[in-house]
Amino acid sequence: MSTKFKTVITTAGAAKLAAATAPGGRKVNITTMAVGDGGGKLPVPDAGQTGLIHEVWRHALNKISQDKRNSNYIIAELVIPPEVGGFWMRELGLYDDAGTLIAVANMAESYKPALAEGSGRSQTCRMVIIVSSVASVELTIDTTTVMATQDYVDDKIAEHEQSRRHPDASLTAKGFTQLSSATNSTSETLAATPKAVKAAYDLANGKYTAQDATIARKGLVQLSSATNSTSETLAATPKAVKAAYDLANGKYTAQDATTTRKGLVQLSSATNSDSETLAATPKAVKAAYDLANGKYTAQDATTARKGLVQLSSAINSDSETLAATPKAVKSAYDNAEKRLQKDQNGADIPGKDTFTKNIGACRAYSGALSTEAGNWTTAQFIDWLESQGAFNHPYWMCKCSWSYGNNKIITDTDCGTIHLAGCVIEVMGVKAAMTIRVTTPSTSSGGGTTSAQFTYINHGADYAPGWRRDYNTKNKQPAFALGKTGNTVAK
Repeated sequence: MSTKFKTVITTAGAAKLAAATAPGGRKVNITTMAVGDGGGKLPVPDAGQTGLIHEVWRHALNKISQDKRNSNYIIAELVIPPEVGGFWMRELGLYDDAGTLIAVANMAESYKPALAEGSGRSQTCRMVIIVSSVASVELTIDTTTVMATQDYVDDKIAEHEQSRRHPDASLTAKGFTQLSSATNSTSETLAATPKAVKAAYDLANGKYTAQDATIARKGLVQLSSATNSTSETLAATPKAVKAAYDLANGKYTAQDATTTRKGLVQLSSATNSDSETLAATPKAVKAAYDLANGKYTAQDATTARKGLVQLSSAINSDSETLAATPKAVKSAYDNAEKRLQKDQNGADIPGKDTFTKNIGACRAYSGALSTEAGNWTTAQFIDWLESQGAFNHPYWMCKCSWSYGNNKIITDTDCGTIHLAGCVIEVMGVKAAMTIRVTTPSTSSGGGTTSAQFTYINHGADYAPGWRRDYNTKNKQPAFALGKTGNTVAK
């Protein structure tokens, strides 16, 4: 059986075409045609398709029109230019401006070569769809994308040859015009021939009797736009007149001077006037100068009398005849501003911690410091001391707050438990070579050893770091340590 080629309107396309025929319906605007290779075999168009089986190229339509013989046939044309190719063509699809596949068709297999394959040719693809009403389809396209095919050009030439649409020229539009050699015509639709122009020129040339104008008679005159000419034979153009007018218009129109604006002023030689509208003459100025010069009796100032003084910006001078400038005063003020005030007793020292370290004094860090609840190892205790800056001073001390719930318990001394509530902590040396002393209070409800003094010495891992506990009248030495019997530990 021979192969059948056909075009099918898709289900989506039929719905849009039907909607377009309804009152107020929007026309279907078919804008694009796509070409496909059918996936390698000739496809059978299906109304349920929403796209080609395997699209290889698409472009805007070159032309869409109503068939001249069949009024319900619409012909869509696509031109594939020579530079596009390298694919087989077995299927075609028409899309509207919303991207909906309106119609799909199969076609005889055709290979579109690319220029690189040694063949360059354009190829025209046409699809014909049958609609119930051509009015449902928009038959206009974007003319900026159109390529003129040979058939299109031939049709337009034939159409133009049969057309009589050649408008006559008018005063407002270009067009065809008839020539005339008449020299007495008032027509505004005819064009003069060179013969008519020559006749008019010769007539005018033969009647010329004009003379040049002078200041004593009328005549021909040459125009000039110069604004600095003294000629009496040229006539000024409106441009020259405007330039002169603008210059004159911009000139100063005098007003009387005041204390707030420039202007005209009257001179005065008076020496006793308080006017603010008159200007003093040199005579008045000289009189005032001579009067002032004759009365001048100023002397240099001293610490004992008023007088003239010279300024000085020096800040290390011990002169009693110079006066300090604001610059010198500011330098002295800025210097004094940085000094400590005696009546502050050190309260205005910035960086007290660094100051204490620099002078080698003991740093009394706090009299009621909380270390928070929980247990500590010795290593954690040392890390906390470092965070408080204890190793930044030759000698550092603090007293912990008297709160069992807000202070740590050191449990790994091997010589007793230290509850830091109410303890005095002393630190000497740096972290690499330290001595720490903890003095416990006389009572404890937190399980700590009371009335004791614990000392931790650490000069490095090779020097047996560790804790020891000193015994005293309140915290007596165990009996066995003295070679005696009795209590193991004196409480």
